[in-house]
Amino acid sequence: MIEFLREAGFGVLFVLLFGTWATVESVRFLRRAEPRALVLVGTLLLATIAAGLLATLTGMQVSARHAMAHPDPLTLMTAGFCESLNGMLLALGITLFDAILVGLGIARRGDPGRAPVNAPA
Repeated sequence: MIEFLREAGFGVLFVLLFGTWATVESVRFLRRAEPRALVLVGTLLLATIAAGLLATLTGMQVSARHAMAHPDPLTLMTAGFCESLNGMLLALGITLFDAILVGLGIARRGDPGRAPVNAPA
């Protein structure tokens, strides 16, 4: 895991920051299921994905810049691009996990104000 984070580069720290915060808020939503919390969770997950995209694109840019001065640019760019994708992989993994937590919170909460679909009127 440490190697994965090291390869991802500096930008992955923001993915971890927003992603960890989003996971904490998702767990809180699962326990309390307050509708207001969904806005915060959604915003944090969007920030997590944006940070993952920024980390990935920054890593690709750095790889391309350094590859120009390397004797074997294709190998360096391929390795650099592969490592750069770690930021987005982490962001998407956190988002998937948190989406499942939110879905469980919504299912657990239900909506007492609505009658079941198959209930007689």
